[in-house]
Order: sequence, then C-alpha cells, then structure tokens
Amino acid sequence: MLRIVNNNLDCSKCEANKLKLEITTFNLRELLEGVTRLMRHLSETKRLAFEIIHRPHSPPVSAR
Repeated sequence: MLRIVNNNLDCSKCEANKLKLEITTFNLRELLEGVTRLMRHLSETKRLAFEIIHRPHSPPVSAR
C-alpha cells in the first residue's frame, strides 16, 4: 500500500515538474535478476516463458 502511495506522489511530482532524479551507479545484473524473479512468477501463473538475456560481465551502469 505504501508503495502505491509513493508511486502516486512521484507521478504528481513529475506532472508538476518537481521530481528530482538521482544519479546513481547500480549493478545491472542484480537489477535484471530481481526483475526476472518477479516476472518469472507472474509468467508461470499464465504459462508463459520469461527470459532476460544479457552479457555476463556487464559493467556498472550510471542512470541519469
């Protein structure tokens, strides 16, 4: 529930041009593994295949 409220607040800030973005470095592999875990469960309930293919030694990514 808290996540939904936070997402709505972020949307409101974005529409008002008041959303501040943070530049950060993150591990792309860890992010993709987390997305895969979430999506795999959802896809299995619908009998769909879900796979993310990426290079094994991807460098850290900076998001702007």
